[in-house]
Amino acid sequence: QLIQGIVVETGGTLVSRGCTLNDSRFAVDAKPGSILSITNTEFLNNYIGLRLSMAGVPESQKRVTINALTGNIFSTTKSSINAPYPGMTEALESRGYCGILVNDYNDFNVFGNPGNTFRFLCNGLIITNTTGNIANMFFNDMNSVGPAAYPLEGFGIHMGGKGKHSYMNINEFWHTMTFNNCKTGIRADYYHGDIENVTMTNVGIGIDWTNSPGRQIRLDRNTISARLYGIRSFQNEPRPANSGILGNTIVVTTAGGGLTPITGIEMQEPGLGSNLGGGWPVIKNSVTMNVGGRGILYRNGVSGVLDGNFVTNLSMPNSYTGILTEGDLFTNVSRNTITQSSAIGLGAANGLLSAAGFNNTYQCNCIDNTHVGAQFYDLADFTNSVRGNNFNTHTTGLQLGNAGVGDSYIGRQNHTGNLWDLSQIPSGEFGGINWGVTGSIIGQSRFLVPGTLGSNPEHPDVDPGTDWFIQSGGSSFTCSNACAFPPTTSVPTRVPETYVATSLDYAIVAGTLSSNADMVWKGNYRLYRKLLRIPAMAVYDTVFASFKTAQSTLPAGKLAYIAEERAKLFTLNATDQATDASYRSTIAPQTVGLRNLDSLSQAGTSINTTTYNTLVQQKATNETNYAAFLHGIDSIRLLQIQALLSLNIGISTSMVCMANHKTVNNILLNLLANGDDAPSSTNLTTLSAIAAQCPIEGGDAVYEARAVVERFTGETFDDAVLCVSASRPSNGREGEVDKQYISSRITLFPNPTTGIVSWEGTGGEVVLLRVFNALGQLLTERIVEDSRVDLSLLQDGLYYVQMISQRDNTLLTNQTLIITKS
Repeated sequence: QLIQGIVVETGGTLVSRGCTLNDSRFAVDAKPGSILSITNTEFLNNYIGLRLSMAGVPESQKRVTINALTGNIFSTTKSSINAPYPGMTEALESRGYCGILVNDYNDFNVFGNPGNTFRFLCNGLIITNTTGNIANMFFNDMNSVGPAAYPLEGFGIHMGGKGKHSYMNINEFWHTMTFNNCKTGIRADYYHGDIENVTMTNVGIGIDWTNSPGRQIRLDRNTISARLYGIRSFQNEPRPANSGILGNTIVVTTAGGGLTPITGIEMQEPGLGSNLGGGWPVIKNSVTMNVGGRGILYRNGVSGVLDGNFVTNLSMPNSYTGILTEGDLFTNVSRNTITQSSAIGLGAANGLLSAAGFNNTYQCNCIDNTHVGAQFYDLADFTNSVRGNNFNTHTTGLQLGNAGVGDSYIGRQNHTGNLWDLSQIPSGEFGGINWGVTGSIIGQSRFLVPGTLGSNPEHPDVDPGTDWFIQSGGSSFTCSNACAFPPTTSVPTRVPETYVATSLDYAIVAGTLSSNADMVWKGNYRLYRKLLRIPAMAVYDTVFASFKTAQSTLPAGKLAYIAEERAKLFTLNATDQATDASYRSTIAPQTVGLRNLDSLSQAGTSINTTTYNTLVQQKATNETNYAAFLHGIDSIRLLQIQALLSLNIGISTSMVCMANHKTVNNILLNLLANGDDAPSSTNLTTLSAIAAQCPIEGGDAVYEARAVVERFTGETFDDAVLCVSASRPSNGREGEVDKQYISSRITLFPNPTTGIVSWEGTGGEVVLLRVFNALGQLLTERIVEDSRVDLSLLQDGLYYVQMISQRDNTLLTNQTLIITKS
């Protein structure tokens, strides 16, 4: 049986040199105020090797004097650790729970040489509500074996800081830290901090960061080889200064596509922050997808900068998207090189794929060797902001919408400067395709191009050939180094949002944007948000003042107001910004000072004890005061959230897009108010149903729902399938969309259902019906001839139904279905 181990009481000293400490619950349990010197010691087959729990003592006493912690090995060396001793409360697995557990500790500074090694454990370090600096550590094979019994499994380092303003700096450029064969290299929940110069190989997820209250996160020049995600972020905006994902080298080794969200760098955000708040700087990273997937995903971000990244794919071109942005605001996507291996062909790959958003800028990107270079969906006013891009070796360089998916608008581009490699456009294909409606409305995505058709790299053959690419001089915009990685010049500025109305703004006010009621509503919602951000627009032209007054009492205006106020929840006013900056600037040098003193002490150098203890006390006092300041901010924020929830409840909705926004507001605002880590299963099912809608019809709430759903279920969404609809006019290019239009009229009923499902719209065609669960797992597949199926054997929940024509093997529909028998 396991034993209790060694307990080091307050004031006690433990010196362990070249020892073996094994078969214990806690091999060493060090209390606050104890003293440790542990070197070249093996911690074998323990539940926890070293436990440092400082809970329940004053801030200045939440530490242990660590004179040395170097050259130690924490591992499990046999098939199963011993059984618990009588009265031991923890459940056990075959491996130990973790090498070191640190709880409520101030300044856990450990970076001695030689470093500490963790191997064959369920976790390396478990760190909770702790501040500090660590380096020179090595993690190998952090995985669980057998039935799960531990609260956490598979992490090299897991940091959880809920309820405290916690930070951790992991490694530095002059130190070493490696992770191999872990489910997740580093996971941080409710933390801020830095990760620098770590190397990860064969990890499932490299760095996974969620819900940072301090929002200060810097991931700098790490090298990661991962199976699923290189870097993953969830709800970490708005960003303060000195944050970012910078100069990392990422390789994703397994296959992506379909319902498997393999991604190099992923940022799922809730749209928090304002035009003045900071978004993610994702700059000069190298991302290689070995077998398809998504290079960089940025969803619902605000004021992000995706600049100078190199993204490539080595195989499986049918399931590759270089950079995907959805629902972002004020984002600058510039000077990225997006390509794939020339040996694999173009496939169905997308270089840059963008849907919706406000005032984003796409400039100076070098997009090469993909089927479509840049593709835009939905309503997104990027007036004068799609500029200076190089489209090389594509079937189609630039595409708006898709076959059967119209209502795509990006604003008028009143300049020249996008370049096409005209010699690489295949015979019968086009430099640009616009699947929007014909006539004057197609001019809402107009490009000015110089010269005559095909005479220079700025004027390719496009479809349709009129009302879109306009022969005119325009104003020029060129990029001198669009295809250079890494760029050597500074980040080009994005196009700012101003009080000068765009043609799309006028089309929305005039009601000429679209004949579809959902798109009309979406336009009203988008424009009202803009008028709230820029009140001067109503002075610039009184037509906008009248529009604003009319919409203020309607659902579009009310929901737009909630969206803008929600976006500002984490943006501090000028006074609070100054106070926050003052605390940060005071605590930061104290943190560095303690780190340096601890480094000297652990290296054997004598330090001034009085100076050290004074610095500990000063930092603890500042941390306590800073926490009180942040608690006050949180209290005010909670009142703001509650006011928005009350307003949201009172909104009457008559359309799906309205109901979606109201529902998503209610779920996300309650998550923020309650401090919940994840939505309930019921709310997640609700969000899944919204996320699986076409956002052109379902509104921007669809993108907000997707950020949560993909995080917790791994489900991905393809608007090229979801948005095919007979009600969406397109340019009717060569009749290619006729069958898709007819097929998209398929309606499942009843929905929700107790199990028996019928449909109409297939004209009696024999179909292959497939049903997937919320995780994308195929549950049933059958041939159906009579437009009716019995699914009553399935449990209550949300499912996805595909129908495939047995005549020509084309996808007819992809819809959600809710089964409820109670």
